[in-house]
Amino acid sequence: MKKVNIICAFALLLFGQCYAQAHLPSVTTLKAWFDNPKPLPPWAYQHEQDMHQLIATSAQLGGSNLWFRPKGQHCIVSIPHQFFDMHTLSIGEKVFTHLCQIMVSNSHHRHDDDIDEQPMDLSKRSSSLHNNAILAYQSLFNDANIFQLHGFSQSKRNTVIAQQADFIISQGATSTLKVQQLATCLRKLAPHSYDYPREVIELGGTQNVLHQLPISTGTFFHIEISYPMRKKLITHSQTMDRFTECLRYVL
Repeated sequence: MKKVNIICAFALLLFGQCYAQAHLPSVTTLKAWFDNPKPLPPWAYQHEQDMHQLIATSAQLGGSNLWFRPKGQHCIVSIPHQFFDMHTLSIGEKVFTHLCQIMVSNSHHRHDDDIDEQPMDLSKRSSSLHNNAILAYQSLFNDANIFQLHGFSQSKRNTVIAQQADFIISQGATSTLKVQQLATCLRKLAPHSYDYPREVIELGGTQNVLHQLPISTGTFFHIEISYPMRKKLITHSQTMDRFTECLRYVL
């Protein structure tokens, strides 16, 4: 058994909870933090002009980073796999800068070894700064949309339509009006943009942990982007601007 697990087991015996879990900022703590940003150990706090950041200093508690700027629309950009899904952080930063108040991302690779028996993959990890920040922000703004950006490999898809896709948009097991509206808007910049499962039946991450958390109904957008489109978004400012406007359209 890893050393940290021995410590955690001892803490469970004495106090009824793991030491690491006790120090994860709660939804209530983060709700207060949005009202008054300040240092929140063990995360490093950075403040520049109207930007507030909590930056992970280790993999403890699942790591993850948080950016907050009071100016902007009531929405959240989520980047759970910045090292695995290349360019998603750069794309998310641009959406955050021009649209949303909140951005959350992973700080460690999704395949890194865990230190507390939970996966480092934020789309599978039940407790994290990432998830609690989303819940805290939605407790302040119930209708705040969550735009979670993922990458996918066209060559690993089985159907012709998925192999051609540039964007695949989902809100869960059924296609919603909002998903269809977003896909329609995205088709203006990429004709091969589809909503799941009405137009395409292949999707990564169908067991995303956010679907298991008490987020507001109809606010979570799972957005998969092909590698060629990710490259285009970071190299063509007009394409990036149009992508951001499509997200603004469904707010």
